[in-house]
Amino acid sequence: MEKIRKLFSSIKRLQWKLTLGYTLVTVSALFIIELLFFMGLARFAQNQPDIPLAAIRIIREESKVLIPALTEDPPDQNEIREWISQIRSPGGRLYEAEYGSDEDMGIAIPYSLKRSVIVILDDSGIVLASTKSDLIEEDVSIFTSVSTEETALLNRIEDIHVDTNEMFYISEDKKMTIAVPIIDNEEIAGVIFARMAPISFLETLQLGLEAFIPSIVFFFSIAGFIGIFFGMIMARQLSRRLNKLSTAASAWGQGDFSTHIIDNRGDEISDLAHGLNTMSLELQQMMETKQELAAFEERNRLARDLHDSVKQQVFAITMTLGAANALWEENPDQARRELESANQLSRQAQSELSALIHTLRPVELKDMGLVDAMREHINAWEKRSKIPTIFQVEGKGKMFKETEQALFRITQEALSNINKHSHATAASVILHFNTSQLIMEISDNGRGFDTTQENRGMGLHSMRERIQAEGGRMETVSSKNNGTRLIFSMPYQAAKENNND
Repeated sequence: MEKIRKLFSSIKRLQWKLTLGYTLVTVSALFIIELLFFMGLARFAQNQPDIPLAAIRIIREESKVLIPALTEDPPDQNEIREWISQIRSPGGRLYEAEYGSDEDMGIAIPYSLKRSVIVILDDSGIVLASTKSDLIEEDVSIFTSVSTEETALLNRIEDIHVDTNEMFYISEDKKMTIAVPIIDNEEIAGVIFARMAPISFLETLQLGLEAFIPSIVFFFSIAGFIGIFFGMIMARQLSRRLNKLSTAASAWGQGDFSTHIIDNRGDEISDLAHGLNTMSLELQQMMETKQELAAFEERNRLARDLHDSVKQQVFAITMTLGAANALWEENPDQARRELESANQLSRQAQSELSALIHTLRPVELKDMGLVDAMREHINAWEKRSKIPTIFQVEGKGKMFKETEQALFRITQEALSNINKHSHATAASVILHFNTSQLIMEISDNGRGFDTTQENRGMGLHSMRERIQAEGGRMETVSSKNNGTRLIFSMPYQAAKENNND
C-alpha cells in the first residue's frame, strides 16, 4: 500500500504531469493527422474519373447470377431481392468495391450504397425489385418514375449490340445514374438501374476510421513512444529550472542570501528568476537595515540605562567619596559612614551593570525556544530584583525566530522598567496561545502612571514598535498605585504562516 501511495505521489509531480500532457497532445495530433490523411485519400478518389466505372464493371459481373431468376416465368422476385440485399451488405462485392477492398481497385468508390437507389428491371422495363420502393414502386413500369434524361438512358440499351462491353451512365454534380444490361445468350434478360448517391462527410469519416483501425496498435505504440520521449526531455528541463528557483527560495527563507539563480534562457522563467534575484537583494538589504536599526535601538537603550542608573550612581559615589575625604580629619566617624554609603552605591552600580550585561548577552532562542528562554531570564531577573514573579504558559505554539526574538526583547524591556520605576513587590508574565491569536500579558502591583501623558519614555515606545513590526499591537492599562498591565496581542494566523515547521 505504501509503494502504491509513493507511486501516485511521484506521478503527481510536475515532471510527470508535463510528460503525460506532451504524450496526450502528441498522440491526439498524430491521430488527427492520420485520420485526415485517410479522409483526404477517400475524397481524392471521388475526383478520379475511372473509379465510378469500376462499380459498374463489378455490378455487371455480379449480375450474371441473376440470369436464372430473370429467365423464369414469371421471374423469381424473392431471389432478386435477396441478391440486392447481399450485394449491399458488408462482405458483398459491391460493398467491398465501395470501401476499396477490391483487388483491382485498391481505392474507395465515392458513392454511398446505403443512400443509393438500385432497381432490377425485366426486359420490358417492369420493376422486379427496388431498394427504395417508396421512390420506385415494384411491378410497374420504370418509365413512370424516372426523368427524361433517365428515360433516354434506358432507351439506349435497346440499341446496343449484346456482344459489346458498353456501359451507360449519366453524371451530374457528383451524382451518377447507371444502366447495366444483363445479357443471356446474346439477349437482354434484364437491366440493373441505379441512382448512385455521393458519399457524405460522415461516410468519408467512417472510411478514414476503418482504414485506420488495422494500424491502430502500431500507431499508438509509435505515437506514445514519441510523446513520452520528447515529453520527458522537455519536462525534465523545465522541472530542473523550477527546482533551482525552489532551492534558492528555500535558502533565502533560511537567511542565506548568497544563493543566486542563474537562468539566461530569455523566457518567462528567466524573467521570474531575475525578479527573484532582485527581490533577494532587496530583502537582504532590508534585513541588514533592520539589524542596523535594532543595534542602534539597543545602543540607545543601553545609553539611556547607563545614564539613568550607573552614571548617576557613579556620580553619587564621587560626591560621597569627596565628602568622606573632607570629613576624614575633622569627623572620622561621619567619613566612615560616607565611605560605607559609597561602598553600597558601588555594589548597586555593579548589580546594574551585571543586569545590563545579562540583557545584552545573546539568547539562543533557536536551540532553547521562546518559553524556555523566557523562563530562564525571568528566574535570573527575579533573583536580581528580589521581586517574586509568576511565569505562566497556556497552550502551545511555535513562531518564526524573529517573532520570538521580538517577544523576548519586549519581556526584557518590560521587566527592566518594572525593576527601575514601579517599586513593585510582585509581577507576572503570562503567555497564552489560542486558535485565533497569541497574547502575552506582563503586569506588576507597583506604582503605575498616567497613560494619557505623552512621552512616557523610550521603553514603551520601543516595545510598541517591536510588536507592531510583527503584525501585533500593544495595550497599556495603568493607574497610580494600582499597578500596570502591558498586553501584547498578535493574530495567531500570522504566527502560523511564519512557522518554521
